[in-house]
Amino acid sequence: MRRRELYVQGPGVGMAISGSAVARLYFRREYGEVAADGGAAPPHPDGHSQIALETRFASVADGQAGTVLAGSHKLARWRVHVEPRTGAALLVRAQVQGPFGLPLVQSLILEPLLGVAAARQALALVPGALLLDAERRGVLLVGGSGAGKTSLAARAIAAGRGVLADDRVFLDRHATASRFARRMRLYADIRETAPAAWEALSPGAQARLRAVSALRGASGGRFAPPVAVPRAELGAPPPPLSAPVGRILLLRRTERDDARLTDVSAAAAVEEIEARIRDDRAALHGCGLDDALRTLTHGDQAVLEAAVGTLEVQRLDIPLAWPAARSVQRLAAELGMT
Repeated sequence: MRRRELYVQGPGVGMAISGSAVARLYFRREYGEVAADGGAAPPHPDGHSQIALETRFASVADGQAGTVLAGSHKLARWRVHVEPRTGAALLVRAQVQGPFGLPLVQSLILEPLLGVAAARQALALVPGALLLDAERRGVLLVGGSGAGKTSLAARAIAAGRGVLADDRVFLDRHATASRFARRMRLYADIRETAPAAWEALSPGAQARLRAVSALRGASGGRFAPPVAVPRAELGAPPPPLSAPVGRILLLRRTERDDARLTDVSAAAAVEEIEARIRDDRAALHGCGLDDALRTLTHGDQAVLEAAVGTLEVQRLDIPLAWPAARSVQRLAAELGMT
């Protein structure tokens, strides 16, 4: 393994990782599907090579120019220094300690920062899943944590359906979605929500999911981390780099007694997706990046307005009282996956 790893996400958005060997191994496992083994930077639309996010895992000293994001969660601690560079590039130095520190920094800071860099290239990094329908057009699923996106994606992969992403996806103003490749986060209920996917998992992955289930029971539900699983373990072939989006499905859990599907205006859909993006970047606020984020929000809005205005948009309300398996079954029915 080289001292510097380069991963090319979506339409040529490069993310370089260097420094700590532990961090490099972790991200190789996460993003290995899109590793640029030749070490060359991805092409930028203007013809120049471009790395959007350059991240080095090492000590973060005080007094450096730029922004320092510090945080903690349970036993994990981190300090992340962010320095804008020319063009779309961001230079990041990260110091991470404790169990689950790397996954937390990845999801709370690094991937949202990649979205910030992508916004400078007129791309919106949307928290959502992208599944292909029978005509190979994309169905973009947007919803909060627990909405069933990853379980449905696992179910679709096991059924031989194309899946570009299960957690984040790039979207351009022409309503073309591009994949964001990383390991899937599965929970123990995958056995009920996607039985065929469960059967496809290796014995090791099944054992880890059983252990997480036992840990959740022993902790009274307070501690139940997901298990990271490569898409290939579910039998997924490499997905296409991109696909045209034909439909957006907004997912919401409600107090209703029954599921309901309703049409949504483009303006309401843009507002809701923007809110999801802001939530995704919440850890970046309040530490000197607010002005830049406000500017980029306008860029996200322009991309979303151009893309969403051409699409069919609906909202699926699913009762909070429904168990996960029933919720995912309803989602699957909506996408013709019964």
